Amino acid sequence: MGKLLGIDYGDKRIGIATSDEQQDYIFPGDTMENSPGVLQGICDLIEKENIETVVIGFPVNMSGVENAQSDKIKRFADALMTKISIPVVLEDERLTSQFAERLLKDIPGRRKQKGNIDRQAAILILESYMGKNKK
Repeated sequence: MGKLLGIDYGDKRIGIATSDEQQDYIFPGDTMENSPGVLQGICDLIEKENIETVVIGFPVNMSGVENAQSDKIKRFADALMTKISIPVVLEDERLTSQFAERLLKDIPGRRKQKGNIDRQAAILILESYMGKNKK
């Protein structure tokens, strides 16, 4: 199987989550600022954690049509693929940020902390992918 890296790409921040080797558990990671060095930071994380597949949340509207953010994520995924030799998968992330926000709203102070929604969305992206691909 191997470890997965889940990415919730945003214009300001990138939420990160990883799985264990058996893909039974998901762990929240740090949130990275979306800056010029973020690709190298992700590559370093992939090497450090021995990641075998990267799963990036891919936004489409409710009818399945791509949008402006979809184009940004395709460019990000393409740039990442030029730097690594492992699979990069785009996973439908419809409503993950909204769901993450709802999950965190009842925890005092959590919703307002920068990055919490991004990390939770990355977890939901990995859950979705793992649920479809469990062997």
